[in-house]
Amino acid sequence: MSRTTAAVIAATLLTAVAAFQVALALGAPWGDAVLGGRAATADGVLTGGYRVAAGLQSLVLLSMAAVLLARGGVRWAAWGATRIAGTLTWVIAGFMILNTVGNLTSDHWFERWVLGVVTVLVALVAIRLARQPGDRSAA
Repeated sequence: MSRTTAAVIAATLLTAVAAFQVALALGAPWGDAVLGGRAATADGVLTGGYRVAAGLQSLVLLSMAAVLLARGGVRWAAWGATRIAGTLTWVIAGFMILNTVGNLTSDHWFERWVLGVVTVLVALVAIRLARQPGDRSAA
């Protein structure tokens, strides 16, 4: 599989999770399936601060997707071969590994088996993209 294809798959997964977070922010009753089921909910709907956090998380996830696409060589993102993009990709890999631990220890099936699998896959792609040679100096 090419690095571009891997990046597109990871970005697609991140975009799907971002859409899930947007749905949570807008009041979807799936709040028990996130944050280990410890978030405050009312009939499954996240309460105020958690809804704001879900909205912000969607922006972070979309930013991660953009970095991985750049690192994967998508044409519009020439900065993907820079040291900064390489460093950001390592940060994403580390974040996804930590997130995987949290997801896999959750009691909720969705967080464990769906989000856990997504974070494993994104972490593996991020590690692959971060390890590629040829970073140019600065952005």
